[in-house]
Amino acid sequence: MFNARAWLIWLAAALTVAMIATNPLYLVIVLMCVALVRASHGAGASPLPAWRFGLAVVGFSTLYNALLTHFGDTVLVALPRAMPLVGGPVTLEAAAFGASRGLALWTILAVSSTLNDILSPYELVRLTPRFLRQAGLVVSITLAFVPQTVRSFKQVREAQAIRGHQLRGFRDLAALLVPLLADSLEKAVQLAEAMEARGYGQISNLKSQNPNGNVRAKTLAPALRFGASAGIRNPKSEILTGGGLAGLLAGWLVEAYWRNGIGWIIVGASAIAFAAGIRMIMADAPQTTHYKRQTWSTRDTLLSALSALPLAAMIAIAILDPQALAFYPYPRVTLPPFDVRLGICLALLGAPACMRPRDGRQPITQSATAAGK
Repeated sequence: MFNARAWLIWLAAALTVAMIATNPLYLVIVLMCVALVRASHGAGASPLPAWRFGLAVVGFSTLYNALLTHFGDTVLVALPRAMPLVGGPVTLEAAAFGASRGLALWTILAVSSTLNDILSPYELVRLTPRFLRQAGLVVSITLAFVPQTVRSFKQVREAQAIRGHQLRGFRDLAALLVPLLADSLEKAVQLAEAMEARGYGQISNLKSQNPNGNVRAKTLAPALRFGASAGIRNPKSEILTGGGLAGLLAGWLVEAYWRNGIGWIIVGASAIAFAAGIRMIMADAPQTTHYKRQTWSTRDTLLSALSALPLAAMIAIAILDPQALAFYPYPRVTLPPFDVRLGICLALLGAPACMRPRDGRQPITQSATAAGK
């Protein structure tokens, strides 16, 4: 697999296209690239992630905008004016605009779900800064428990179906929720025991047992080896960080109201204070250790460069010529504009599909098993 940082650059490029461009032709290119990446990296059986849900989103967006937006010259059907909200002409232009917005939502869903299947939450936790390690751990545990709960729900439903149990009303929900809750609590207890066995929070526990802080180095060695947090806080860093965030908000409000340039000065000073506070927090954070560090290879550099090209192109075009990315079908729908050079640049998002994973995963065949023996 690629390095997690390289995947995040690819994610930023794909999401930028999906959120900036309203041209359906460019969105289709990104969607097809995501499908190729998903198929090549074995993220799932279906090449297009959640294609049924995506089609439902496109259909709902098309119908919603067509019924509530009565603009455009090409009238498909005219509903009675007496009907609230939806009464009036249903135009092709409104339906086309709703379909383009639904396609953008589908693209965002496809990119996010594909990366979620490729990257594990533990790889993302390793990328979090040291002072956010505990918050990242909590988020990773939450993300890991969601699919586990879904699988437990399916297992309970299958077991009940085998026994002939059917949901007929609210009273039957107890037979479903009780085993699901018991299974979730059992997994939570197992996770807590595993974290305790690995020495998580060991330094904090030793500090609480000895308020004077006179803990021997030999006693703290196991905790330091596991990289637990000591819970040290620096008031200066908290003041700089909180003041920097408040200053950013105040500067933005001053500039938005008066527009005299003073707001940008406040924003700049607040940004410097915020960066200084973050640096102090990172300096005070305890060192962490890793069993195996992620390596950065030439393949990761190539993926980052190929992903940065569409990202830079989209940002430049959005600033210099935003109309090139827009699709506005009113008053009469026409074919959206298409730049071949930009299309080729966006096709680079399918580069991971052409690169073989670093670990070279191969299916286990009978000949390979026999050779191993």
